[in-house]
Amino acid sequence: MWYKDMNILDENLFERFRVVKGVASLLSDSSDKERKDALLSISDGLKAKKDVIFHANSLDLDIAKKSRVSSSILQRLVFS
Repeated sequence: MWYKDMNILDENLFERFRVVKGVASLLSDSSDKERKDALLSISDGLKAKKDVIFHANSLDLDIAKKSRVSSSILQRLVFS
């Protein structure tokens, strides 16, 4: 794949996956209010990091274009 030689995966990624898996288990045992509050918190966090997320997406698109990724894959990378 085009990203194998890129340094886009930080060394803590797999640890983050383990944490998310644990949180998913907690969420399944939580109340509706707790789940709603968690989703609102996630939404707030995404909004707060919107500029960083869009900038990273732009960099991903540039790398993909330079690596001649197919147009169908590029379309999936574009935020709409």
